[in-house]
Amino acid sequence: MYNYMRRCLVVSVKFHRKFLTQSVHKDISSHVTDCHTSRWSHMIYKRFCCQAPIEEDDRTSINVRNNSQQKLDEFLADPENKKVFQILELEVDVMRHNAEKVPENINPKDWLVLVKLTTKTQRKKYLKFLFLNEKSQEHKKAKKELKKTEALAKKAEAEQVEDTGEIKYGLSHNTLFLRIYESTINRFYNGQLLQAMMFEPKIVFDCGYEDNMNQREIHNCAKQLTLSFASNRIHVNPMFLHFCNLKEDGLLMEYFSTNMPNILDDDFPATITSQSYLDLFPRDQLLYLTPHCRTDITEYNPDMVYIIGALVDKSDSKPFSLAKAKKDGIQMAKLPLEKYLAWGSSSDKSLTLNQVMNILLDLRHTKDWKKALEHIPNRKLKEAREHRLQSKLKKILGKAETQRSNILNSNSEIQTDFTFASRKSSN
Repeated sequence: MYNYMRRCLVVSVKFHRKFLTQSVHKDISSHVTDCHTSRWSHMIYKRFCCQAPIEEDDRTSINVRNNSQQKLDEFLADPENKKVFQILELEVDVMRHNAEKVPENINPKDWLVLVKLTTKTQRKKYLKFLFLNEKSQEHKKAKKELKKTEALAKKAEAEQVEDTGEIKYGLSHNTLFLRIYESTINRFYNGQLLQAMMFEPKIVFDCGYEDNMNQREIHNCAKQLTLSFASNRIHVNPMFLHFCNLKEDGLLMEYFSTNMPNILDDDFPATITSQSYLDLFPRDQLLYLTPHCRTDITEYNPDMVYIIGALVDKSDSKPFSLAKAKKDGIQMAKLPLEKYLAWGSSSDKSLTLNQVMNILLDLRHTKDWKKALEHIPNRKLKEAREHRLQSKLKKILGKAETQRSNILNSNSEIQTDFTFASRKSSN
């Protein structure tokens, strides 16, 4: 299967070289068009069809750390900023001396975030967050070392057992079944994405809203983009993803590359670019999905390129995507949420990026809106809200009935104590 996929890939690259390599990683990573076709196909085969491990400490992570250190050095170049930084260091040392929850090591990226926080309460919360993350990493590392020690001990015990010449079944011994490794599954999913890059419809994530989000919202946005890529990767019918308007030196790119260190590799199965979607696709094929529009999508059109705005607005929801679609002069529509679902009172109809991605994937695959909209959480629907309200009401009524019965029992005891017989016996 893999050899057949490789042959199809090489032939398709030779005949559709221009289609495959247009605007891939432009302005961010090196151009794929600069590489020879055979070299490009061999690189993809080596990465996705061989057991070539992906190092965790990738060059992207190193670049992110270097950029953070460079930004911190530029910030400290100003004497006033350096004075503020020294006061912040003293504050952290005092908190550490008072045995508060402060991490032992603070990265340049975290220092930049701490400097931007205005109140001491905010800084304490962020330091506690870093402290918990640090302890979690230490716990995972200790647990990993413990498992490694136990495995070595079991291996030593197994070697001491006398060999009788009989067949041994079990882990690391003979078995009737073929073990499927995680690397094999990864190569299979990545092969699906390579095929989707050639033949399947396209989905665009507009990452140009970084200036309209705070640090926490940008972090959540990067996480949702990562989950969207993962959902598309494991879907039975994936699509070709484009991440447009993504700034190379932006905070969103920093968080995104932290989640997926190989995002800027030439053979990454998605398009990462700082270009606009207007430069990549015809204007009449673009359709912007915005919840502030009045037009509903009736069905999935594979000829259209659907755009999802990579915007997380937890505090204040403003129609940024609607304004951008009008400014660019492209079509816009929304998901028919009210038509197929009964929403609860005062429920928020905003969806995460990965939920919208899952809806589009299932809608294209099944052509059924009810099946696609199953990805919306039940807690937002009317039936679930009524059931939760009834449960709370039964719980409150149960407590009230218990208190009432306790009061009646206590009153009956008091009345029996004041009977004529009890008073006569007491006399």
